[in-house]
Amino acid sequence: MLILSQLAEALVHVGRWDEAEARCVEATREQELADFPLVLILPPRVRMLLARGELGKAREALERVNARSSDRQSQASYRLTEASVLNAEGRSREALEGAVESLERWRALIQFHYLTEALVEAATAAFALDDLERVEALLATADDLPLIQQRPSLDAQTARIAAVLAARQGRPADEGFELAATRFRELQMPFWVAVTELEHAEFLVRTGRAEEAEPLLAEAAGTFERLRAEPWLERTRVAGALEARVH
Repeated sequence: MLILSQLAEALVHVGRWDEAEARCVEATREQELADFPLVLILPPRVRMLLARGELGKAREALERVNARSSDRQSQASYRLTEASVLNAEGRSREALEGAVESLERWRALIQFHYLTEALVEAATAAFALDDLERVEALLATADDLPLIQQRPSLDAQTARIAAVLAARQGRPADEGFELAATRFRELQMPFWVAVTELEHAEFLVRTGRAEEAEPLLAEAAGTFERLRAEPWLERTRVAGALEARVH
């Protein structure tokens, strides 16, 4: 089951979500026959469900697992997944608390890549709360991580978060968005390329540069449509409508 969960995670990253979902289902079936914590398959599966707007299924998947496991990796996975669901439910303060706890647990585990996911969920919650100081603190935490925890995906996400922060603070953000998109492309992570393009386009529209946003919105929309990430596709449509009004 561990191999299946790792394969599902890799498939999510490269945008092969239907295949990832199949591996998640297979891993869940195997868990019924073996003593392996189901919580470890949760992060990639719930991430796909939420990106596709299937909040009810994501909450149901979360509630199927044991939240009181004594295994530290399981505890960190549960809190991470719970934070992502809480973020989707608009319960940002609870999400921030859970994501920060998960982040600290992953830091204590030294090596695991879900630390990056925990940082993303914490930043998402902090942005929703307009707590930009907390976002700055999270970026500083990432900078201070030991080399063994410095992964390319973390670099890409911190570049994206820093760009969104700069945009929110009214500072230049183009280079940050472009850097993040480049890093996600190098890592073959199409969903996050599209998210970065959308966030960049939204910044361009807000700053009176709507024409520059058009190609970014078009590419992002194509990716979200292929992945059936309807909430993100709808957000792209909203940004496109704003861009059209500016013209």
